[in-house]
Amino acid sequence: MSEPELASVPGIGPRHAARVVAALDLARRLLSEPLEHGKAITSDQDVFNAFEHRLRDLERETFLAVYLDVKNRVICDEIVAIGSVDSCAVSPCDILRSALRVAAVGLIVIHCHPSGDATPSSADDALTERLREATKLVGIQLLDHVIIGDGRHFSYAARGRVLRLGHTITASA
Repeated sequence: MSEPELASVPGIGPRHAARVVAALDLARRLLSEPLEHGKAITSDQDVFNAFEHRLRDLERETFLAVYLDVKNRVICDEIVAIGSVDSCAVSPCDILRSALRVAAVGLIVIHCHPSGDATPSSADDALTERLREATKLVGIQLLDHVIIGDGRHFSYAARGRVLRLGHTITASA
């Protein structure tokens, strides 16, 4: 429920609704496994564990990028774009600008599907292909594109749908 919906429940009101929403947000942050600077990413499951609680209950698609060094260690991550309930406009330029600024060698992109279904759309496929081609041009490797749904995820790397030249991200079972 949204905060206004909670506030309309008899006996809750706006003040308690705000507290409930804040408590749930705090719980989501505590449950997520943050990607710390220098932590190695070894699988799509690492990505899912780090971002599931942060993304799964959002009402709008949110697109993030994780920038990695030569040993697949996290340099940083950032929110690239926030879209609507069923789409998010992202350009490879938006992602590569930051990747070049932090001297990333590898890149993992992640976004959520508020519907809960982690199945990629044709737009997700097209973006992944455009991003794969763009990263090749600038010498950065797209290691994975992970879509997070309700309690599950889809990994392009696990399905062999992104190149992993010289770097390996292992797929979870």
